[in-house]
Amino acid sequence: MRVPSIKKVTTYFSKAKEITCLKLGINVSIAYVTKFQYNEEEKSYTVLGGVVTVWNEKDGFAPIIKTKCESEECKDCKKCNENKN
Repeated sequence: MRVPSIKKVTTYFSKAKEITCLKLGINVSIAYVTKFQYNEEEKSYTVLGGVVTVWNEKDGFAPIIKTKCESEECKDCKKCNENKN
């Protein structure tokens, strides 16, 4: 599989609120993550710090479980209320 650019990874997860980490196999919040790093040895992208894997050569992109609301002014829409759980 071809390694995506850092820009593609950042864009792909820009609206992600929660994903399933490819390395840990658990759901984790990435709502406030803005920086990712490439690990040459493991051929994977992780959030800055290297704990949560968001892309790897074998699996591709991590599944997005929850997304951020698309409206900047939203405070109490149905989508946000459903995603608080």
